[in-house]
Amino acid sequence: MGVKAECPLCHKKQAVKNKVCTCGQDMDKAKKAKKVKYHIVCRVNTNQKQEFVGHSIEDARNADAGRRTQKRENKLEQMLDIQAEGKITFSELAEWYVEIEQTRCRAEGISSFRRKQNCLHNFNAVFGNTIVRNITQADLENYKLARLTEGMAKRTADYQLGEVKRMMKTAWNNNKVSGRTWRIFDHTKKLLKAGEKVRKRVLEPEEYVTLEPHMAQHHNTLCKLALFTGMRPGELMTINKSNEQEATRELTWDRVDFKKKMITLEAEDTKTGEERKIPITDEILEILRTIPRNLTCSHVFTYRGVPLSNISGGLSRACKDAGIAFGMKVKGGFVFRDLRTTADTLMARAGVPDVYRRALLGHKQKGMDRYYVHPDFEKDLRAAMGKYTSWLKAELEAAREAEAANG
Repeated sequence: MGVKAECPLCHKKQAVKNKVCTCGQDMDKAKKAKKVKYHIVCRVNTNQKQEFVGHSIEDARNADAGRRTQKRENKLEQMLDIQAEGKITFSELAEWYVEIEQTRCRAEGISSFRRKQNCLHNFNAVFGNTIVRNITQADLENYKLARLTEGMAKRTADYQLGEVKRMMKTAWNNNKVSGRTWRIFDHTKKLLKAGEKVRKRVLEPEEYVTLEPHMAQHHNTLCKLALFTGMRPGELMTINKSNEQEATRELTWDRVDFKKKMITLEAEDTKTGEERKIPITDEILEILRTIPRNLTCSHVFTYRGVPLSNISGGLSRACKDAGIAFGMKVKGGFVFRDLRTTADTLMARAGVPDVYRRALLGHKQKGMDRYYVHPDFEKDLRAAMGKYTSWLKAELEAAREAEAANG
């Protein structure tokens, strides 16, 4: 690092101690006349960078001392702000990032790499040829509004831009972009406010009893197990079957241990990437025993030898016959995934503590609860599940008796 003086005549940058430039210019005379420009030179990531300071040698020396201090303290962000991005475009940055992200997804068993890649592709369709350092906050805001104008949902628009933000943060951590550029993305707020689109539809026990007779047998057992366990749709049957890379792994008999009375979901089978165990109570065991085993495959839920992947059609007809609104966009409409919300709500009504509820449903533990694991935790978890399933069975039986009396 150091300070260089720029000749006002030939613009050659040279040592400050030079009295005469190679072009013949008297540097001492030019310095007194305040015609000499001073630059500080530093090396960042093996590249030499020059930063113009002004016409004062004192200011240049002070700036040089500041850069030396930053280098000693490994505070590269300020130094990287000096045109750190160079001439790299978003398309070029994406090529570098995709290779890193694909390796990470493979190592961590993440199956949504293709979706992440599509998000970057959509962004680069607009900004691919844009030099990274030239992006502005207004550009990102306009991009989000354009997605909404095209009919894209807020959640989808936030997800796509979120993947771009992940790329930019990775690039910043690897000194590919400056802190200034990363802050532009970091300060971009989501379109969807917290809690704005959270589904709150709960299928009451009385409604389930009304719906039950209208469902096909294989749909009935699937919905009943979802209600009693609170498992996600993708943990019970194949979701996104059209894309094998991103398809979820449905429930198979090898993960149902009747001897130990436990359903075990591996880390790669859950949304959170953590193993989860679901105790099999007497009520859940009763449901599982009513499911016929298919000799041609190990899937728990099948129809005519084919694993279930979508029950919307059958569930829609059953809801219509039962007089229950159906559909995501229908006011008060019910869909299969609402059984998970229903299970969460009914567990709370049954008096299951939050820490056990989150563990049973596979939610991330909050605060100190994440450390609430002791030798008897599994035993307590089984007790909590037993409390819920016995309560739910009693509620359903009471609802059936009430319906029979009114019928």
